[in-house]
Amino acid sequence: KRQVYQVVITDGIGLVKLNESEPAGVAILRIVGEDISPIYKTINITEGSVTQNYITISAPTKKQVGEKVTATVVYNGNPVSTSIEVIKPSGETMILYTDSSGKVSFTVDEVGKWTLHVKKGSAEAIASIDVSRKTITLDYYPEEPSVIDRITIYLPADDFSVFADGEELHVSGNKAYFNPNEADDYTIVAYNSTAEGKLTIHVKNAVTIKAKDMKGYLTYPYTASKMENIIFELYDYNGNPLHGYTLDVSGEGMNYRINAWSAVKFDKAGTYMVSFSGNDEYAPASISITVEGREAGASWWWAVGAVVVIIVAVTGYKYRDKVVGLFKREFSGEIYKDKE
Repeated sequence: KRQVYQVVITDGIGLVKLNESEPAGVAILRIVGEDISPIYKTINITEGSVTQNYITISAPTKKQVGEKVTATVVYNGNPVSTSIEVIKPSGETMILYTDSSGKVSFTVDEVGKWTLHVKKGSAEAIASIDVSRKTITLDYYPEEPSVIDRITIYLPADDFSVFADGEELHVSGNKAYFNPNEADDYTIVAYNSTAEGKLTIHVKNAVTIKAKDMKGYLTYPYTASKMENIIFELYDYNGNPLHGYTLDVSGEGMNYRINAWSAVKFDKAGTYMVSFSGNDEYAPASISITVEGREAGASWWWAVGAVVVIIVAVTGYKYRDKVVGLFKREFSGEIYKDKE
């Protein structure tokens, strides 16, 4: 009965071990694979044991800088303790040793092609590992930038080169700075010798909130009077009015929403924040306005005080002759003259 053996080829080497009871004779090797025609080869199997002399290295083919690599050396089908030469992309060579299970581990710290070489007797094997830069995460500020913002990109070290859509950016320490000239999506790439990061920044159109009263536009710092009509207008970066949007007003324990371009009255003195929350096209914006004026309860006291002053003034005028006479007697000593 014909015995069939399956041979798995790895890194160009296929291993098969025949049963000891297998008789001598002619064996036919059939090699098949994807997109190739079957290959046939005839092998003469002789009596007695066949001298074996082959060695293999099993290792990952791709890694990133900083990752751990574990390689396994097999000699004549069995793990073996032996020396292994590791050559870095820079040309530096390390001599490492496998353990009893044929394994050796090390950390890759350079970008490029690493070569592993092992030799035992007349048998030798070579394996290679392509090491790429470590992937890092990049952060930036502000989170929703507009065309008027200077965007800061934070880096893990001060030796990175940074590009925005292929244009190199200014780097100072562990920060890079980017001034977009229009609303768009920008691809940011940062890298050094061992690491790289990539992100997309969505830059929005800028908006401006303007405030005006009956006299005209308010200037910074914005102040207004209580119960005065204030209109908050919304414009884009080019000065075009934006209609159909709402603004959020908060301050003095109150939060409410108003329509842009509509008049609003503040009935309580204090500081208020008027904000546009933004959307996918326009960036957020806000202004602070201080409302001045007495509170409603305090105005009653001012009114009462004013009435009292008026009454005193009128009474004093009505009895002015008596008051004058009183002062004259006082200074002449007639009122406090001792009785004889």
